[in-house]
Amino acid sequence: MLRINCRPCIWKRYFASKTATDHYATLELKKDATAKDIKAAFYKLSKKYHPDTNPINSVGTSEKFQKVVEAYEILGTEDKRKAYDYSRSPRYAAHLSVHTREQSGHHSTGTRKKQYTDIDIDYKDFEHFQKMNRRKRVFHEHWDMPNEFSSSFAGSKRDEKGFASSHHHYKDNLHTQREKEELRLYQELEEAKKKCKHPLPTFEQLIREEENIRKQNQKKSASIGVTLVVTLLAIAYAVTHMS
Repeated sequence: MLRINCRPCIWKRYFASKTATDHYATLELKKDATAKDIKAAFYKLSKKYHPDTNPINSVGTSEKFQKVVEAYEILGTEDKRKAYDYSRSPRYAAHLSVHTREQSGHHSTGTRKKQYTDIDIDYKDFEHFQKMNRRKRVFHEHWDMPNEFSSSFAGSKRDEKGFASSHHHYKDNLHTQREKEELRLYQELEEAKKKCKHPLPTFEQLIREEENIRKQNQKKSASIGVTLVVTLLAIAYAVTHMS
């Protein structure tokens, strides 16, 4: 629970933003839709209204595509969705009405009194939400979409010179953490190889070395056996002729 100062002027500016837009209706969803439902609807509608798939009516579809992207930018993020839902709730409207009346009374009496209330979300979310809704979005030929969408229409995203852009690939936090962990292990192995004067042999090398040692031991045993037999025969021959 966070105690904040709900300044009337900021509430007024915030409410002046485009909160009347029903982003749930844009994505053809109900208000209780899950995050999985929101993502699935975004995938479906973004491909449906993407200008690359509608070259004949690119103007009309681009407007719908823009609305779909705007809706997903808000509903696809937990904090932004929470702020959006709160701005459309009766509780928010009641707070706004109270602060509007208080502001009018303060101006008439020439005094100003701070009003505090308890709400269950961070006020920074509202300021960010307001700025995001007021921002003018200019759509151009390179749509600000994950690379996985671009690959469905015309391959990977490309820059002004026509080269495929690698930094547009979408990676979640888990994927990034795995890459960092793999890089760390690789660097540790490389450092260990540099410090080790006698590198550890591979499993196949160990097998071959053991086989060579076994063959050498067999040759030595055979050589000793032959030498022993020859020696015994020589002794027997000498004893026979002496008698």
